[in-house]
Amino acid sequence: MNIYKNKNSGKLLLTIVILTLVIFTISQTNTNPENYIQEECYKQTNDLKNPKPSDSWDEGEVNFIHIKNDNWSAIDFDWIQNKTGTWDDPHIIENITINAGKYGIGILIEDSSEYFILNNCTIYNSSRGQFNTAGIYLKNTSNGTIIDNNLSYNNGSGLIMDNSINITISDNYITNNDEDGIYIIGQSKNNTFHDNDIMNNTIKGLDFNETTRWNLIYKNNFTNNGINAMDNGTSNHWDNGQIGNYWDDYPKCDANRDNIGEWPYDIPGEADAQDEYPICYKTCVSAPREAKDEIKDEDEEIIAAANEFVESLLDNIGLYATWSIFIEIITGVVIIVNKKRKSKISEEKFW
Repeated sequence: MNIYKNKNSGKLLLTIVILTLVIFTISQTNTNPENYIQEECYKQTNDLKNPKPSDSWDEGEVNFIHIKNDNWSAIDFDWIQNKTGTWDDPHIIENITINAGKYGIGILIEDSSEYFILNNCTIYNSSRGQFNTAGIYLKNTSNGTIIDNNLSYNNGSGLIMDNSINITISDNYITNNDEDGIYIIGQSKNNTFHDNDIMNNTIKGLDFNETTRWNLIYKNNFTNNGINAMDNGTSNHWDNGQIGNYWDDYPKCDANRDNIGEWPYDIPGEADAQDEYPICYKTCVSAPREAKDEIKDEDEEIIAAANEFVESLLDNIGLYATWSIFIEIITGVVIIVNKKRKSKISEEKFW
């Protein structure tokens, strides 16, 4: 009887130690000051897509590219890879730097339906206009991919799409343009915008006029634009059903720690559009009841798992061996915490 009692006491004490560690971990997660601070940017600064200056053809060699009526093959330059213009064999323009000051536009593609890719191009200094000049201008164009380009420091917009269909715009750095970052007009539809950094543009970051429709926008970083986005179109979708965009002026917070805001972000404009899943790094200090219940359920699951773990160890290796294992774990945790503290102190002294 005495041995049984001692075993139960040891088991109880061990369970209390484990639960204390679990609760400490949970409390550290909930009270970490970083969870309460709004990140300045969707991505950390060193992750921003800032394409290197194109190193194949510089601004002295190329100052304007004009594709019209699918005349890709008629233009014989090294920097155009003329293919068949099909989905699996598109035309490619890449690795060029263009100072667009002379012609007002860097790349103009119009009346084109063949498949193409614009990749790793740096275009700047387009002329100032009334929303009719840009680093890249697409007009009556379809079936294109614009990826990994730097469309910044233009006197007009970074990108204009007029009556453009089935264009994918991704992983571009579009910043510090005097008009819009991206301006979408005409019957532009079925275009996808994702993973772009759209920042510091004077008027708007991304602007859809009233005749645009059925465009998809998600996982973009909208930071410090005059107005981050404007939607006057029809049925443009500002999330993909799981994730939306980062908005530096999102006024709400994330209640259940999944980096998605619990309230939609309202897009200015006549469409009354919303981003239903805005990316958010600001944790709610006072969570809504549903989120609190969800967090409570998660914590209870962790505690139940800890109990089950202890029971399993006791059944398989016994009380004393279990104690030995957890003493080793606790010692390891203490060593790691001490190292982190010393590292933090050293870092503070360095700076």
